[in-house]
Amino acid sequence: MHPIPRYFVLAGLSLFALTAAAQESLRLCHNQDESFPWLLKRTPGVSQIMATEAAKALKIKLVLLPMPGAGCVEAVQQGRVDGAISIVFLPERLTSMVYPGPASGPADVQQRMYNNSVSLFHRKQDKLLWDGKKLQVSGVVGVRRGNFAAQTLLAMGIKVDSTSTSYVELFKRLERGEIAAAVIETIDGSEMLRHTISLRSLIEMHPQPFEREAFYTVFSKAYASRKPQVVKDFWKQMQQLRTSPEFAGNVQYLVRNLD
Repeated sequence: MHPIPRYFVLAGLSLFALTAAAQESLRLCHNQDESFPWLLKRTPGVSQIMATEAAKALKIKLVLLPMPGAGCVEAVQQGRVDGAISIVFLPERLTSMVYPGPASGPADVQQRMYNNSVSLFHRKQDKLLWDGKKLQVSGVVGVRRGNFAAQTLLAMGIKVDSTSTSYVELFKRLERGEIAAAVIETIDGSEMLRHTISLRSLIEMHPQPFEREAFYTVFSKAYASRKPQVVKDFWKQMQQLRTSPEFAGNVQYLVRNLD
């Protein structure tokens, strides 16, 4: 029996390694609620498309898992998924998940997925003053559960109700007078008013955005420890896609300017 030539052995091992890499999977969760144009249900939103394109470039099988927002964050923190997309930076999360940038924070905004803004919506009959620094409102402000604006409002001394799970629910509560105002993603809110005549006659959006925030792909501590290079390469892909004119053209039907 003749020994197998060494270069055949090496070639076989290389092929095995490539096959294993091609079959490697990455499980990322995201908020199951729609947030146009970033996260959609019937067709992929910009965030879902970005993650898919990044995984394709790295030859990784991507599995996207829609979950309740708080449940997704918890799944990453407990290592039940590899990571998540469309997550804002909160310092307290650094102990249980990994953002791009220094381990002690803050997150590297250059490797964000995108920037998004939220605005204040209120009934036209109710008085609301917002100058970019100070908010005057008579009553409780509603925010969607897990929205980053809740902490900003609380720091201002504003009463906050964060029990709503969607911006549609917030509009209904505004309409019924259960809350004095609502903080809603600017794109979602403006689209809702544009397409709903009954709401447009009753509710208005404050012209000055309330807050602007960067959204990231984050990873569990366990996955980042096992696959540090994949994590770094994925974040690089986020930056490249966000700044790519070609990618911007591909998603122009969803968002005019990807920031």
